[in-house]
Amino acid sequence: MLAATFAGGVQAATSTTTFAVTTNLQATCSTTASALAFPAYTPGAGAKTGQGSLAWGISKGSDNPRAAGVFLASSGAQFALMFDELPRRSPSGAPGTFVPVGIAAASNDVGFMRLAFASMAERPGSAAATFVAATNRGVYRSGDGGVNWYRVQLDAPAAMHSALSAVEYAPATTTLFGADRAGALWCSLDDGTTWRAAGQAGAPVVSLRALDGKLMALTDGNGVAIVAPGCP
Repeated sequence: MLAATFAGGVQAATSTTTFAVTTNLQATCSTTASALAFPAYTPGAGAKTGQGSLAWGISKGSDNPRAAGVFLASSGAQFALMFDELPRRSPSGAPGTFVPVGIAAASNDVGFMRLAFASMAERPGSAAATFVAATNRGVYRSGDGGVNWYRVQLDAPAAMHSALSAVEYAPATTTLFGADRAGALWCSLDDGTTWRAAGQAGAPVVSLRALDGKLMALTDGNGVAIVAPGCP
């Protein structure tokens, strides 16, 4: 049982520690263990992780508490998705082990806006080697466990926004889905290179999550929508 009060902090039932969370809290559950992680503004920590008994522990040092989200890989690696700088990766989530990921330069990457990851997805069956990310500068991919990333040259319909708001693989498949803030859904069978239209969610999509064998879209204004399986 987990007790949470988002306005004044979050407290685990087995712990007396209370800490303030980010305003756009994105809690992330581990795919292989009873772990929950989320970003928090806390003296001495930028992220919190609960294991088993939900006794909260610090997983990120105080060097930078500006995490907007946390992603837990099946390998145990953790990614801190930052507000205004590159994501940081740790092989274990231990304090002091988070370092910025490597980003390959893109030939047409111009402008002053910093690269920021909005969402990440791990390819099922890849042994935590292949990841895809939705960013403010297009779709990025990693083939080495999230250590290094490069921007994907998309083959997509003209109507597709390259700056997706969310990505996720459909449960037990390698079909990747993406969504945008216009409510459009897209799908890919090659880890984010080629995309097809996959319908509408009815409102801007905030997050895509694989839960209970279904792919669900959390929207801003239309509740939670179940995404139809398969890629048209």
